[in-house]
Amino acid sequence: MTSTFIHHLLATTVLQKYITENLCPAYARRYHSMMKAIRDRLFPLGVKVMAPLVDVGVAGGYFIWLTMPDGVDASEICARAESEYELMVGPGPLFKVQGDDQGKDGLFERQIRLSIAWADEEVLPDGVARLAQAVETMLGKKA
Repeated sequence: MTSTFIHHLLATTVLQKYITENLCPAYARRYHSMMKAIRDRLFPLGVKVMAPLVDVGVAGGYFIWLTMPDGVDASEICARAESEYELMVGPGPLFKVQGDDQGKDGLFERQIRLSIAWADEEVLPDGVARLAQAVETMLGKKA
């Protein structure tokens, strides 16, 4: 039964049509919503988005990688975001592949990964706002 269903999806245009007409627009909306919130709330704090996505306006993938300002440790900001702001974000070191030369410069320690796919679209800007509060606190600014 399952293999017949999968065969039908792959043999017809049903799956591709669903991806093109439903998933791609939904994830593009999520991406643009989160990027607007990042520009409004996090850029003023010195947070950067990994290029080239921010520069060319590409919407794709399930994650947005952020680089924290100097002096803000990713693991620490993620722990603070969870404990004080009820926000789960992934610290860069969690995604580092042992033995890979990527990240040998210590950049992972300043990066966090945000998911645009996990939470409901409506709450993404609020999540960014809570992350901004955590960053402000870490930077010693008014929360």
